[in-house]
Order: sequence, then C-alpha cells, then structure tokens
Amino acid sequence: MDWAYLISDERFRAPAQAERQRSPFQRDSDRIVFSAAFRRLQDKTQVHPFPDSDYVRRRLTHSLEVSCVGRSLGTGLGNCLVRQDSALSPALPFDLGQIVANACLAHDIGNPPFGHAGEKAIGSWFKEQLPSALKNDLTEQQRSDLYKFEGNAQGFRLLTRLQDFRGEGGLRLTYATLAAFAKYPTTSLETGNDYIGAKKHGFFTDDVHHFAEIAEAVGLPQYSRGWRRHPLVFLMEAADDICYRVIDVEDAFKLDRLSFREAEDLLRAITPSETSGAELDEGDTISCLRAKAIGALTEQVVEAVEANLPALMAGDFSKPLIESIPAGPAVEAAYSAVRKRVFGWDRIVSAEIAGAQMITDVLQRLILAVEAPASYRNEMLLKIVPHYKPDAPTYAKILTITDFLAGMTDTYLQRIHRRVTGHAIL
Repeated sequence: MDWAYLISDERFRAPAQAERQRSPFQRDSDRIVFSAAFRRLQDKTQVHPFPDSDYVRRRLTHSLEVSCVGRSLGTGLGNCLVRQDSALSPALPFDLGQIVANACLAHDIGNPPFGHAGEKAIGSWFKEQLPSALKNDLTEQQRSDLYKFEGNAQGFRLLTRLQDFRGEGGLRLTYATLAAFAKYPTTSLETGNDYIGAKKHGFFTDDVHHFAEIAEAVGLPQYSRGWRRHPLVFLMEAADDICYRVIDVEDAFKLDRLSFREAEDLLRAITPSETSGAELDEGDTISCLRAKAIGALTEQVVEAVEANLPALMAGDFSKPLIESIPAGPAVEAAYSAVRKRVFGWDRIVSAEIAGAQMITDVLQRLILAVEAPASYRNEMLLKIVPHYKPDAPTYAKILTITDFLAGMTDTYLQRIHRRVTGHAIL
C-alpha cells in the first residue's frame, strides 16, 4: 500500500472543493460532528444503560475520547514517517492525526440502542423469527446480513448513504476517512478467523459497490475474503481499545463495582513507575492514574506501529496493536476484571434484557407488517417508518426498518415501543 493513495482527499460521491480555512480531513470531522447520527450517540448505551451518575460515559462521550487518543496515535505515526523520509510533507502528521480522529468519531455511529445487546437482539430475531414468505424473497447473502446484523456495517451505511438521504453519498466524506473507518472490509458471507479484518462484516450486500469504490481509490489489496485493512484502521481500533479498557475501570470505581484499591492496582499495573501525585482524594487519584495509563499506552502503541509498519503496509499484520505492546497483559487484566464485576452485574443484565425485548417487540411488529401490509393496523405501523416504500424489493424494505430501528436512541426506543404495543399515544 502507498500513502499517496491511502490518504486520498477526494470525496465519495462529491467533487473536491477548495477551502482556505479547513483541510479536507477537518471538514470530514465537522460533517461527522454536526450529523444527526452523531448527536444521537448522547443517548445510546456505552456500558451502563440509563446510569444514575452523570459521570458515567455514554456513546457520545466515549467517541469523543477515542477521537482524542486516535489523533495522538495518527500524529505519532506521521512523525515517524517524516523522520524516515524527510521528503514527505510536513503536514502529514496533522493529516494522519485528523483522519484517525475522524474514524474514531464515527466508529460507533451505527450502533443500535443498547449497544451490542441491541445488535444481538436484531440478529437473533431475524435468524429465529423471519417469516418464510419474506425469507424466500432474499438471497443467501441478504439473509446472512440480517442474521449477523452488525453495527459496523450500519455505520458504513449511515456515512455513505443515510445521512443527507436526499442526495447520493451520505456525508460525502473523503475516501481516506471512510477507509480508515472500515474495521471489517468484508461481507457477511465471507467472515472468518484467518484475518482480523474478516472477524465480522463491515457493509451490507446493498453497499458492497460503495466500499469497492473506496478501496480502489485508496489502493487496498483484495484477497479471498474481501480487502485488507487500511493501516490507519489499526490505530482507530487501538484508540478504542485503550479508552474503553482503561476508562471502564474508572467508571466501575465511580459506580462502586470496583473498590478504590482494586481500581488503583489495575491502573498502576499499566504504568508501574507512575505516581498519582500528592494530596489527592480517591476519585482524583483514579482519574490521574487513568490519564497516565492512557498516555503510556498511546506511546507504546505508536512504537508498536513503527516496529510493525512493513507488515501493516503489506496487509499482513493481523492482530490488535494493543496485544503488541509491553502493557498488553496489564490492559487485558483490567478488562477481565471489569467484565467480571460490571458486565455480569444484575442491573446491567436486567437493562439489556429489557432493551432486547423492546427491540424484538418493535422489530417483530414492523417486519410482520411488511409481510401482511393490507391490514389497517399494519398499514398504520408502516407509516411510522421514515422513507418506507411499499413497492420496494423485500430486502430494501427490511433494511429501511433496520435503518429506523438502529438509528433510535435508548429513550426513543422506549417511546416507540409504547406506541407500537398500544401502551401510549404520544
């Protein structure tokens, strides 16, 4: 792969436009931040649905924090490249930092309400309950898309199609930003464990041609399961790993799921030589250690990128960067502790059960309305789905419904659930 193509500032479905004030990649950032889909992340679950504490992160806060770390990682890589080749543009570190930050801003933009529990609820319903009459109208690939419903694929659809729906091209971001966002450049039928970018799928059947255009523009190599990842995807992934694996420790402490001593020990293991400073209370001590841990991990990931750059550029690197750094085992230990003490907490489990049930109820009523649209009740139900077209193919109609459902916030899902089940009017 070649950086001359990998950081293409040409725009997907739009001509290039010159502007004095902002670089093309800064414009990408602004388009993402000002989009309705990004704004809705303020009311989508990160780990804790409807937390009592205002301190605990939601998807929006998480995405902003990840983008900050991602900018540091991209800038660090750019500085390494410029040191290796003085002929490269001195603006390269800033551009790479902004591209990775953009991908980080958007990395969760396609997540349905209640996060991964919502993804599983949608996929499980389609796999177990999709009516035969509709199933027979779908290809094997289309059925696979629904059975393995994936927030990453929904995010790609949002960025390239759904936002600014009146025209083609969605937000019309640069090819570089879209490629750096695409964590899984493969289809749902081609997933497998032989390559990190094929663990899940990154786009629906309806959007394959869009990704093919992006991949060609930035020069991503093809292989049997799809395409190799853009090198900057690994930095976006690392920024996400750093943030949620470290910050979840702080959130768990704030919610009394980890004691002060437990949280302190987990964070000090990541940065053994660091101190939290004098005269700090417990909360400030944990916040200080969290900040130092993120800083140390950021430096180690940049070093790992530089060490593995030939394999990254060849498309041969195939594991998370967080596993290639000295503090990797300590980060994994922190993540395991949080999973044990938080993810299995009855409050989290109960909220996920309730969220999954609401998603299932809404999805079932809307999809069954597609199957039998002639009844008065089903006709009314389909009127609440934005941009629903009764004469569209079955797959397109189903995607319109999943677009609607995945775009909901946690609170809006509750409201729609009461409406479609007949328990509320407004």
